Amino acid sequence: MAKSNHKKRRYPVTYRRKRVFVERNSPIKKGKCSACHRTVKNGEIKTTQLHHWKYEFSVPKVRKNPELALKNTVELCYGCHQVADAFRKILERSDESLPILISILETMPLDMQRKFSMLCIAWEESGAFDRLLI
Repeated sequence: MAKSNHKKRRYPVTYRRKRVFVERNSPIKKGKCSACHRTVKNGEIKTTQLHHWKYEFSVPKVRKNPELALKNTVELCYGCHQVADAFRKILERSDESLPILISILETMPLDMQRKFSMLCIAWEESGAFDRLLI
């Protein structure tokens, strides 16, 4: 078997506020936000970050197998990362807390409630909901 001339490089990844290093032949981040599609190359954003939708593993397990730190991640710009963090915080609540989430939404000013409703309707109309049912 032929050896690769590419030397693997260690890339830092923050996982549950701890730094681990993932070995790769090429960079983990490409410099493009997966949500808004702005790029570092075009000067639209300064940097991107890896966002973890879920922290599925313990830190000791990830330290033993750093590739696990990349599971459930997406590359986002700072603004999109802020929104994704807020969504994760809401969605990691248990299903039993849905009535509390509804009560919290009902405390928002009406213009914000309308905007949230419009977001939910737009998401459903995008077909994303239908893809979940397949």
